[in-house]
Amino acid sequence: MDAIQVYVTLKIPDNIARTALQAARTRLGFDNLASLRRSEFWELGFSGRDSRFALQTATRLVEKTWFFANPNKHTWRIVPSEKTLAEGAVLPVPDSSTALILVQDRMDGTAEAVLDALRALGPGEERPDSLIRGTLWQATFANLDPGAVREAAERLAVTVSRTQGLLANPHYQIYKIFGPECSTLTT
Repeated sequence: MDAIQVYVTLKIPDNIARTALQAARTRLGFDNLASLRRSEFWELGFSGRDSRFALQTATRLVEKTWFFANPNKHTWRIVPSEKTLAEGAVLPVPDSSTALILVQDRMDGTAEAVLDALRALGPGEERPDSLIRGTLWQATFANLDPGAVREAAERLAVTVSRTQGLLANPHYQIYKIFGPECSTLTT
């Protein structure tokens, strides 16, 4: 199945990411966390269609609807992929000091509602077969080897107490970590 990944970021400074970075450094002891960025992640899955057609359809949906981004306050980047995340696709990590942490709600009513709306809008061949949504965190660490980056990303991701973990609540969310020296880690 062809997948189209959409990364949506704010045009202005992201106060949620800034607050999370400050909390991670001061309250959780991540002194080596150099930066923490956040984007909304969407993946549209199209099966049995030409990959160029899937890319054109997804681009049109992002540009013409406000389901994914508000052009007044967001920028977006659209990336084609040969596989969906469910099929084992791996998100590209910029360098060996960075880990990507994708956090998704186990039951995401927003993604379900957007998928229903997209199916009602267009003709059959332009309807995506699947849609997922999540928050993608990009954590860059200073002075850590690639194995330690994966370990630090795991500790940063999973909230286990008030002083451990920050980005994902395991009671209602799942997460996937993409980074150096690790295949996708999912829980």
